[in-house]
Amino acid sequence: MHSVRDSGQDKSTGHAVNKAVVISKHILIAVPVEVCFDVIEKQLEQPAEWDMLIRHAWPVSTERRRVGAMSRALVNFGGCIFHSSAVITKYDHNRALSWVLTGYPEFCVSWSLEPRQDGTVVGLTLAWKAPERVLSRLLGKIMLGRQVASDLKKTLTRLKSVVEDSISLTKSRQIIS
Repeated sequence: MHSVRDSGQDKSTGHAVNKAVVISKHILIAVPVEVCFDVIEKQLEQPAEWDMLIRHAWPVSTERRRVGAMSRALVNFGGCIFHSSAVITKYDHNRALSWVLTGYPEFCVSWSLEPRQDGTVVGLTLAWKAPERVLSRLLGKIMLGRQVASDLKKTLTRLKSVVEDSISLTKSRQIIS
């Protein structure tokens, strides 16, 4: 899903302000929510092979699993690599995790987890500040949006594979023992 959301209008001009491009993807993973969250919450502590967004992370905060915890990170955004700080803005154990990139480009990554009888629906949303100019915003939405949407889909597919394979391996080891 691609969208440009207005977060308000300037009353004097009627123009929209604070435009953000928001892309969301979801996937069903056939494991309990606790297993998914455990893997996702380590994202800002160590690089994960499944993650298309974070290439490397260096935790700064000593207590990492809380709102306000910070890591320095190399982040892939639309095929470009940026070095910045990531700060956790939402930490709801086994339900949701969000962080913002504080440098350029400004963007927010949000994870949502919904337990279901057949596994966990994992949602991944990336929102970034759109350029002020209409043409730049439109080009950014179309060109950058496609790359980001592809990266989010790959991230979720890889996460599903890693998590489901680890559960299968654990079950196989239990059977052998």
